[in-house]
Amino acid sequence: MKKIFAALLVIFLAGCTQTEYSLNDVCTSPEGASMKLLDAIQIAANSECADEGTLTQIYNCNNVTGTWWIDMSVIDAEGCSPACVVSVEDNSATVNWRCTGLIQ
Repeated sequence: MKKIFAALLVIFLAGCTQTEYSLNDVCTSPEGASMKLLDAIQIAANSECADEGTLTQIYNCNNVTGTWWIDMSVIDAEGCSPACVVSVEDNSATVNWRCTGLIQ
């Protein structure tokens, strides 16, 4: 069981590696849909993400989930490291708060 979990973790993290991106770089989903980073930034800028904070210039493509992750700067997000997650499949964008710690 531990070997299966470790293998799945490696596969998931392989899709999360951070690298340098240009605006023309493409993220592809397992289903074959693709999206340029520039398009993902435009979708994020016109979504709820822009209402919640400021988009940064830290980007990640997760080919396992078919999503662009754009880090966000948010003033009132103690214990959280939010990102705007843009789906390559349906062009949607949502905030993933990536919070840690105990909820009280």
